[in-house]
Amino acid sequence: MSKCRYIRGNEGRSIQIRPALACSEILVKKQAGVPFQQLRYQTPSYGDSQQVDTMWSLEALFLAGLASGLTVVEHKPFMRKNIDPIVYPGQYVSHMHSFYGSDALTKDLPTTAELQKGCPSGENPNDLSVYWAPTLYYVNGNTHTEIYPATFKTYYENIDRAEIPFPRDLVMVAGNASAKSQTDVQENLNMITWWCDGNGPEDRNRRDRAALPLSTCSAHLQAILRFPDCVNPDKISEYTYAAAQGNKCPVGMKRMPSLRFSIRYNTRGAIPQGWKGVPPIKLACGEVCYLFCCV
Repeated sequence: MSKCRYIRGNEGRSIQIRPALACSEILVKKQAGVPFQQLRYQTPSYGDSQQVDTMWSLEALFLAGLASGLTVVEHKPFMRKNIDPIVYPGQYVSHMHSFYGSDALTKDLPTTAELQKGCPSGENPNDLSVYWAPTLYYVNGNTHTEIYPATFKTYYENIDRAEIPFPRDLVMVAGNASAKSQTDVQENLNMITWWCDGNGPEDRNRRDRAALPLSTCSAHLQAILRFPDCVNPDKISEYTYAAAQGNKCPVGMKRMPSLRFSIRYNTRGAIPQGWKGVPPIKLACGEVCYLFCCV
């Protein structure tokens, strides 16, 4: 009998996705207006970690996605720990992260084969990728209260247009690690967005979409982030967005499915009195962030 709550095959490959949050932030002991700083953020382990790198060997996933070009998976968190296997492999020196996907993850950067030995935290039993993000907190004076994601979902889009599945042992980062201003965020490519569900277009139109809302969300606070969809199959550390090249991959690269994250946080439950102005929200990195960026 399988040790996992889901019965899964072992024919797929897993991908490790690590987006980061680099923010124009207001530090607890600093004033606003400091430069964007790089936040270590390994995308959501709360939601689904979807294993589609062997897209064509995972019959159910591929056939379901091929008809519509879209596959959606919801995940639950399986761990919170002060590790970041990509940035600080083998060390317990990172800030707190929340992890989703294959529970085979340790402080060391895993291979696809190692991730396949774990159990999935998502609703798709074939998804043995792993995602992680810095834990989000509501800050009230010296008190930090974790804000739990209401949902964490991964959207695999344009599956029917992909030339290749995700390569084995692929690690991806979304954004621009050297961002110093809003213009460096590349939001036209990665679609980095903080927005309030239910607040209407007036909320998004009065600020940069990568900036946190300046008033209470009527429903959930949602974060959206899109990952590169072109990769060099001979050197998988080289990847980019097709949108940057007129919706075509550069010479030497192949098109993969497009991966998008959607994380909804229950800020109304964590902050019932709401807020006006600077959001009282803080990532585990020690910063109150104003926008998603890259790492």
